[in-house]
Amino acid sequence: MIVFRSRYLRTGEIWFDEDPSDEPVDVLLYMHRPEPVASAKCQESPTLLVDLKQDAEVLLAAMPKDTRYEIRRAADKDKVVSLQSGTACTDLLPAFFEFYDRFASMKSIPLAPRTRLAKLAGAGALELTRATDPDGKDLVWHAYFRGARRVRLLHSGSVFRDSDDKDFRNLVGRANRCLHWQDMLYFKQRGIVAYDFGGWYVGDSHEDFLRVNQFKREFGGKVEQGYICHQVLTAKARLAFRVVRMLGKTK
Repeated sequence: MIVFRSRYLRTGEIWFDEDPSDEPVDVLLYMHRPEPVASAKCQESPTLLVDLKQDAEVLLAAMPKDTRYEIRRAADKDKVVSLQSGTACTDLLPAFFEFYDRFASMKSIPLAPRTRLAKLAGAGALELTRATDPDGKDLVWHAYFRGARRVRLLHSGSVFRDSDDKDFRNLVGRANRCLHWQDMLYFKQRGIVAYDFGGWYVGDSHEDFLRVNQFKREFGGKVEQGYICHQVLTAKARLAFRVVRMLGKTK
């Protein structure tokens, strides 16, 4: 359990199927649970999971021919280098923040959550990976939450939008696919049995989200339902949530 402290409350996060600890908290937040938690308020959170218990050859064979080709070309012809940090990644956070914030600004999405990622890194629950060109220029970064048996992609950023050059943009796309594959192999070798792509869009109207779904589908896997649940444990937390609801109604 990872404890986050705000000004008034202590929130304990429990990921996947892990159990809470005895540390006192005001709120328990169950992240991406395979089943709803009794006596907690839950919302559905579907995602795409790849079963890493399968042999590497089986995992690769589940991908379309074009995806396998792009992975091989990235490694063999483009000489893309894939680097994994391990959980001792605190020193890499400034480089990740700089890279991801540039990507996020160009895409008009939120910047990297510095405090949260630093907390995860300090708890040994964060892994950073990146793909570079042969000269060491960063092309893609991934950030993962790492549990005991499952990892979940939290953030993925690339330099795809840094250039209008079609060949370069295609290179970045290949580097991203190659990095996902190398990450899968890396985690598989370290006892991780499930690779979580970080969510699945269930609608049919948002074109960007549908393209992301299509990209995730290239790696095989199965869409599975998960749940995010929260449980209020103390009177102080119940009062805080009541105040928040009241303030929301007055706006």
